[in-house]
Amino acid sequence: TGATSGIGLATAKMAAEAGARVVLAARNRGALDDAVRGIAGGGGEALGVAADVARREVEVPAPGGRLQVRGRRLPFSQVGAG
Repeated sequence: TGATSGIGLATAKMAAEAGARVVLAARNRGALDDAVRGIAGGGGEALGVAADVARREVEVPAPGGRLQVRGRRLPFSQVGAG
């Protein structure tokens, strides 16, 4: 799944509850916005990126890589698309 349901959303929520800033990626913008609002409503910090990782032109950071987000570093990534 993407970050809007199932394991992807559960992982993002757990990470945010532990104090991580999370970046969520999914195809459905409405569901993505709902997920980001849900995390923010629980006191977490989340950024939603509408993307289809099955498309070649979408760049996804490699596991263990670093992504610059709003001038901050993201030291961990989890990709779970099925």
